[in-house]
Amino acid sequence: MTLPFFTNKVVHQYSDMWENEMDLVVDDLKNNENVKYEGIVIRKRLQLMLYNIMYRMMLDDKFESQDDPLFIEATKFNSESRLAQSFDYNYETKVVVNAWWLANNPAWWKNPNEFRPERFLEEDGGTEAVVAGGKVDFRYLPFGMGRWSCPGIILALPILELVIAKLISNFEMQAHPGEGKIDTSEKRGQFSLHIAKHSTVVFKPVAA
Repeated sequence: MTLPFFTNKVVHQYSDMWENEMDLVVDDLKNNENVKYEGIVIRKRLQLMLYNIMYRMMLDDKFESQDDPLFIEATKFNSESRLAQSFDYNYETKVVVNAWWLANNPAWWKNPNEFRPERFLEEDGGTEAVVAGGKVDFRYLPFGMGRWSCPGIILALPILELVIAKLISNFEMQAHPGEGKIDTSEKRGQFSLHIAKHSTVVFKPVAA
């Protein structure tokens, strides 16, 4: 996959297909009775959607379902041993980057422990982080930076916004029956604040 693959022209060409895949997620949720009464974890279904978007763009094909053998294989950890940057990574090795330190290094960030979202809103989208002699923007954390940064950001950001918009416009998200109010207490994470206690959320379809 090369950089020219991620261009505005390609994005506009396939935007209708993105909408189609997102609508399929919404339809699957609406047709699943368990969603209304028990809640459901939709992470795997959203993962299938993202894989199908890329698969259709590259190969004009798609995975049939979450049980598709090829999809199951594609979502596993690295399927073979690899050599990268002079280190051997064995089969199924999980490599964890210390992203917390990247986001909290005081040499790069002014007052890193202070909650200040405006640090990402400076001129030209730059931040107060000075790396390799220049400023970077919020993509520095989840998408890398410089010549080796992930080109997939041009797909990831609009798809994320559209998926959230689709879910919010089609479903009312409620606490699981018997649990009352959802606990939204926070805890610090690698990139941002996280909900400290995970809860099951019930998706109630919004009346048309």
